[in-house]
Amino acid sequence: MDQRLFRIGGSRPQRLTKQDLPTLARAMVAVIRKQAQLHRYAVRDVHCIQFSGPGIDLLVRSEDWVKVLPFLKDGTFDPLILPVSQDRVSSRTVPYDASVADLVDPELYHRILRFLDPLFTRQFP
Repeated sequence: MDQRLFRIGGSRPQRLTKQDLPTLARAMVAVIRKQAQLHRYAVRDVHCIQFSGPGIDLLVRSEDWVKVLPFLKDGTFDPLILPVSQDRVSSRTVPYDASVADLVDPELYHRILRFLDPLFTRQFP
């Protein structure tokens, strides 16, 4: 039996699949827009990053997060370095919810999703 069948912050630490990418992209938009937070966990030799905020609760294993880090470091996802056409988040009057980040900030969401897509090719069985 796998010893990693435990929960961290309410979720099981699993490898990312293609089906998880839209949720990860929404979570990353929320963090970039400062509407969600990242937390690091290490439990039973499994290291994870948890995204948490309004409308999002996602757990990403560090093995997967390492694939995303180069894009964060070089500014690929930074809207201050590579601006998006319209900053819709700052003009919103209703509270931001990460579950609709693809609708609120579609250009940034699709930019992130486009870069994540070739990194994670594993399909859910």
